[in-house]
Amino acid sequence: MECRCAQVDLLYDSEAEAYAAQHLRSDGTTLVCPDTGARWRSERRGVQEVLRQVDPAQHLTHRVQH
Repeated sequence: MECRCAQVDLLYDSEAEAYAAQHLRSDGTTLVCPDTGARWRSERRGVQEVLRQVDPAQHLTHRVQH
C-alpha cells in the first residue's frame, strides 16, 4: 500500500484497518510507518475504529511542506 502519512493523520473503520495491516509496523507500543517514521495509534470510539497519528509534527520526518 502506498504511504499516505504526509497527507492524512486520521483514518476510520475499514480504511484504518487496511492501512494499519498493509502499511504500518508495530514497535510494541504504537504502529510506525516504515517510510516516514510517523507513529499511529488505533482507538475505538464507540463502534468506530479510528487510526490516529501520534504527534505528527514530532515523528513525521518527511512531511510535505507547503
